[in-house]
Amino acid sequence: MIESELDGGEAIVEAFRQLGIEYVISSSGSEWPPIWEALSRQRIQGKKGPNYIDCWHESLAVSMAMGYTKASGRMQAVVLHTVVGLLQGSMAIRAAFSEQIPMVICVGESASFGEDSTRDKGSWWLTDLGVVDGPTRFAEPFVKWSSSVKDYRTLYNMVERAGEIASQSPRGPVLISVPFELLLKPFFQPRRRAPVSVDYKQFVDPQQVNLIAQWLSQSSSPVVITESLGESADGFKNLHKLCELLAVPVIEKPARYSNFPTEHPLHLGSDLKSRMNDFDFFLVISDRAPWYPQSSVPSENARVAVVDSCPFRPNMPYQPLYADTYVRADPVLFLEKLVERIQSGEYNIDQNKRNERLARWQSEYKKKTETRQLAIEQAKNKRPIDPVWLCHVLSEVMPKDAVYVEETVTHGDLTRNFILRDNPQSFFHPGGGGLGLGLGTALGVKMALPERFVACLEGDGALLYNPIIQALGAAKGYDLPILIVVFNNHSYGSMKMSHTMEYPKGAAVTSGKFLGVDISVPNFSDFVTSFGGYAAKVDDPAKLHDELGNAISALNSGRLGLVDVVLSK
Repeated sequence: MIESELDGGEAIVEAFRQLGIEYVISSSGSEWPPIWEALSRQRIQGKKGPNYIDCWHESLAVSMAMGYTKASGRMQAVVLHTVVGLLQGSMAIRAAFSEQIPMVICVGESASFGEDSTRDKGSWWLTDLGVVDGPTRFAEPFVKWSSSVKDYRTLYNMVERAGEIASQSPRGPVLISVPFELLLKPFFQPRRRAPVSVDYKQFVDPQQVNLIAQWLSQSSSPVVITESLGESADGFKNLHKLCELLAVPVIEKPARYSNFPTEHPLHLGSDLKSRMNDFDFFLVISDRAPWYPQSSVPSENARVAVVDSCPFRPNMPYQPLYADTYVRADPVLFLEKLVERIQSGEYNIDQNKRNERLARWQSEYKKKTETRQLAIEQAKNKRPIDPVWLCHVLSEVMPKDAVYVEETVTHGDLTRNFILRDNPQSFFHPGGGGLGLGLGTALGVKMALPERFVACLEGDGALLYNPIIQALGAAKGYDLPILIVVFNNHSYGSMKMSHTMEYPKGAAVTSGKFLGVDISVPNFSDFVTSFGGYAAKVDDPAKLHDELGNAISALNSGRLGLVDVVLSK
């Protein structure tokens, strides 16, 4: 080992470089000057390395990293202020854990608590910021791996190892806690470096490819069920090829990404439960829980194959999959091999059955389109605006390659059914069960796809969970213009829906007085105009096209945009 004059800040930044990390996204604290110094030195020297994004809120930093990785497939780093910053960002970190989004998270701590007078950061590290066993204990339930650096000589290798662990299946966020005293120690560089492994592809077993190809060729009525295969553009394209080859329909259960063109006759939406008896082979690929409730499963006469990089999710408390075979492999690569095998002509595909299936789904798609058009006609003149009309107008005025980040809750199914999308990577849904990640995800997606038009669809209640001011500051400060469309029904609709379901003849329903439902929303436009953006509030369906068009023009000129749409329900 060779010691240098550089310190632990350089050790961390150099590890980030080796991991291919492009952004250090941070809402940091007073313990990180060594990282700032290393990044400043990098800039002055013109050295390649990660860019620094300074956020004003921890959950925003984490959700931006999530959005960037979702859209790019590349892991990023987040730097937070010891335990308090970790707790502020914890809901977003748990969402990343649930969605298997890799990231390296660094938090600080103290080892000397002022006894080393040359490294004293203040008494609050003892009284307020210090915790027994360090900050990693708080994150253990919702990170893939966590550890605290104990010696400056292991710092570089531990950060590098953390990134390697985060990127391997099952992927997820990892946490490194670093005492700031160690950051000021010399950069202890390894004598020998090997390439880091962050692009690991699981082996695809040809025998398993043969088995699935055989089952598909024998099936009279197969179906593909997926939740997140479209995380990569190649996943979207490979699924499209497979389904057109065999006339196999797709059910998104539900969609967290764009998995398949929504205007394609083989796109059946998200309703599987009512169709369970329509199929004799279920190819479940990149879907954590295809059956809900778990007792609503295919018949014993149907075959089920589950393909996933990690079919059994250890973070899920309950996950019966009832599959006849499990394939642990990279789903995108597996589909690529499966398409090649089908195209090879080795299997006797019954073209009559294939054509019959296609005709059936084309006929059903025609009926679905007619039903959708009828709903649009019935909605177009309602005032306040019907959410069906809002989704339809978005489909009409937005660029064809627009990206939608959806956090609308009660209007989620409508956005999936009425906003038409035919391109890969055109839809992202922040998961994890919590709200407040939409704006950060949209900003991260915009960083990864700067040439694409990004619209963040937010319910008024969901938007209030977001760090709005902080997100708008990041959007303006880092030139990330996005369009925010508020689905504003002045209520927490899911709360009312739940209450009505449980007590249909109860006191709240009969009196019309619900608790925890009504929202006295602020004027969202004021937030955006204070950052120089374009904003409008609209309740007239006849003006919706124009207002959205004005917002799109603002984005094309580099400004933020927000359209607050008053809805009828």
